[in-house]
Amino acid sequence: SGPIIVAVLDSESPEALQNHQALVAWDVNMKPGSSLGMRFLLTVEQGFQPSHSYLLRVVQGQAKTEKILAEGEFHLE
Repeated sequence: SGPIIVAVLDSESPEALQNHQALVAWDVNMKPGSSLGMRFLLTVEQGFQPSHSYLLRVVQGQAKTEKILAEGEFHLE
């Protein structure tokens, strides 16, 4: 148990990945289950760039208790 956080990191920045520095992060309040559906808008004002790759990560817990539930890379055209 614990909070679920959905974060988008710059996958082309080794420092951001190593330090878990997300461009955006959302806290998700949901009942336990095996599916998560979300819609979100990624903007230039948030730091997103065209022709760039990012990592979407879904985690539960924080610091030493952090558990990665899902992750995947995507590329903005």
